[in-house]
Amino acid sequence: MTSPAFALLAALPFFILAGLHFRNGPLLFVAGVLLFLLGASWAFGGEAKRRIACRRSAHPRAFEGAPADVRLALANHSGFPLLGAEVIDRFDAQDLLPKELAVPVDVRPRHTVEISYTGLCLRHRGEYALGPVAVRFYDPLGLFLRTRRFSEQSRFAVLPKPLPLARLGLEGRSALLSAANPDRQTRGESIKFYGVREYRSGDSLRHVHWKASARLARLVVRQFEASVSSQITIFLDLARANLAGTGAEATVEYAIRAAAAIAAAAVAQGHEIQLFAEGESPFVTKLGSGAEHLGYLLRRLAVAKPKGARPLPDIVARHAERVPQGSHVFLILAGGGGGNEKAFARACAYLRGRHASIAALVVDDRTFVQLDRWREELSADPWPPCAHTLVRLGVQVRIIKRGDDLLGRLQER
Repeated sequence: MTSPAFALLAALPFFILAGLHFRNGPLLFVAGVLLFLLGASWAFGGEAKRRIACRRSAHPRAFEGAPADVRLALANHSGFPLLGAEVIDRFDAQDLLPKELAVPVDVRPRHTVEISYTGLCLRHRGEYALGPVAVRFYDPLGLFLRTRRFSEQSRFAVLPKPLPLARLGLEGRSALLSAANPDRQTRGESIKFYGVREYRSGDSLRHVHWKASARLARLVVRQFEASVSSQITIFLDLARANLAGTGAEATVEYAIRAAAAIAAAAVAQGHEIQLFAEGESPFVTKLGSGAEHLGYLLRRLAVAKPKGARPLPDIVARHAERVPQGSHVFLILAGGGGGNEKAFARACAYLRGRHASIAALVVDDRTFVQLDRWREELSADPWPPCAHTLVRLGVQVRIIKRGDDLLGRLQER
């Protein structure tokens, strides 16, 4: 209740009692006017409260540390103005404190006022609530402060921010010369005319360049340059058993940031990419490229949780047949223990059967929890057990420890 309303309510009994005691008509008239003003103000404010609406519009996701613009439209459908209105919203991706936004003008009857604010995604990757919204305002007489709450919430995803990985150590896009049909392009390829060459047995007559053949007095065919992208598969470890550390300094966060960096670099360099993981739910994607496919991968990584029960070698064996022939595979392990050589040997055999090149990133979980046993293991051997297993199997291995420059480690040759 506001100060004016409190003053009037405090004065009302005085005027009523004094008027009755002294049988004073003017005092009773003043009491009646005050009572009418209070009742009318309360009623008008209630009518305005019932007929306001607040609509929020915002992009449903942003990268870690990035700003996010949120716009709010406050609509007054009543016949009374909203005085001194204030909108309270929640942007949990920044913090748990409410955003209190003063509406710069009084909202006239049957008018809409738009306001906005910018939230910072200070919390690490994940899905957060946006809202609910509350609107505070004074009634048309400025006596009572009313509040209307809107319970609707929307979800806002904070995506893992990809590191600016300049290269993946792959050959990138390679130029191949062929007598291909330019009308039959495949995904990941761009074909342009390169020149002509002599006709060879087996060439289709559709590719014959008849004008050049007549001029040269021999058959020649059109030759095209096909730009072919590499294909990349990421196997990401989300097993609960390998989780160590807390918050942003957890093994799974390092693994997910590495996966996001590889995916973003692959798309930027024109490669096709797919990702397999099993956390709280299976994470299976198809080969794809481009910004839309990268956005889909990052949205899935944003909500990935390390609740899987299946070790990474089993996931590889389960999905190995979906690895393209002659492609590149990245194994990202969120823990370095459990070097089950038979399981890893079976997984690598499946991948080599697809003629795939294999690289592994191993997050050393011993560096994330300060246990005496792990301190002793680190001093005795800086490489975790599964790294030794993978090296024996001929896999290129990089070790990632807590506090490492992840970008530098990924770009090492």
